[in-house]
Amino acid sequence: MIFRTMPAVVLALGLATLARAQAPGACPPSLPQPLTLAAAEDRIERCNRDVRAAALAVDAALADLRTAGQRPNPTLSVGLSNFGPHNGIGSGSLREKTLDQSLRLEQVIERGGKTQLRLAQAEANVLAARADLEEQKRQQRLAVRAAFFDLAAVQERVALQHEFVALAGETVSASRRRLEAGDVAASEANRFRLDAVRAENDLRQAETELYRARLELARLVGAESIAATLQVAAVWTFAPAPGRNGDRPDVVAARRRVEAAEAARELARQLGTRDVTVGIEADRSPATDIN
Repeated sequence: MIFRTMPAVVLALGLATLARAQAPGACPPSLPQPLTLAAAEDRIERCNRDVRAAALAVDAALADLRTAGQRPNPTLSVGLSNFGPHNGIGSGSLREKTLDQSLRLEQVIERGGKTQLRLAQAEANVLAARADLEEQKRQQRLAVRAAFFDLAAVQERVALQHEFVALAGETVSASRRRLEAGDVAASEANRFRLDAVRAENDLRQAETELYRARLELARLVGAESIAATLQVAAVWTFAPAPGRNGDRPDVVAARRRVEAAEAARELARQLGTRDVTVGIEADRSPATDIN
């Protein structure tokens, strides 16, 4: 399998610039009332927790990409040996000490294309994270639309139930006057009272559903603080859906993760290739006066 990679610094800087350009702004603390569908969808990228978590996952993948192209750090070691218990370590400068002194610098040189394989794996993970972000936006947009119109429907139901309760109350008052005038039987008047009680019960159920619908929409758009008073204005017009080029984001994410897994598998195979360590060492032994 052939892995196409770019220089780590150039690729990381380019992706970081793109991430900053697409980064969502701060979530506004307030929103217009009544809330329109366009305003609700505008808050998805900035306020929806699932979308923001996916955006943070992209930033984490970019950080992994930056570190994937880094070569092993060189190792500097300093050693002191052959301490004389009778002569001590000597006085004066370091050159006059009786200790054996050593200074060593080592650098690991990786073989088997390990750096390129790590870059290929990290790059595939970045692309998968970006696809996950687009998929989250798509799913949350669908959820916001469903919650928005659910709330709009419940609002209308509550308004109708208020009217039913008012009409039932007027009917009960009229039936009471007719009962006092002997125009209707007591059973007929009681039936009107039962209808009024049933209408009030339906109103309480509708208000409970209204509260739940408000909480759901407020959670999706990051407006829990005003959930109790949230109102929507249902405009039954739709903008044309943006066209999708290529596969769905979740399919793209799955494909990129397969590529990352293949790169990780190849990297694991290359662990059997021995790396080379290049080092340089300087020793000084006062006993032989070798520098």
